Amino acid sequence: MSNEHATTTHSDQTDTPAIVLVGLVGSILVFVIIVALQALFYNAMERENINKFYNRDSLTMSRLRSEQLEKINGYRWIDKENGVVAIPIDRAMELTVQELSQE
Repeated sequence: MSNEHATTTHSDQTDTPAIVLVGLVGSILVFVIIVALQALFYNAMERENINKFYNRDSLTMSRLRSEQLEKINGYRWIDKENGVVAIPIDRAMELTVQELSQE
């Protein structure tokens, strides 16, 4: 009976180089997949940021800008009953400087 345990067959031996090779290839493959997924994520995020911030409706933006410029550079009534008028910002700054220099 002692002979049964002493003899080893070829199927009982482990193939260490094959295990190391599979582990190494698997590790490299996982690393490459992680890097590729991260690159894909950052690329999608960059495209989304460009769509959000730079590809706005230029017609709407230019219309809003012209309305704002018209408001700060023109005369208009704020409250006609009480005699409140909006004046251009440049003129308001000049009047403020004159008023502060007189004090």
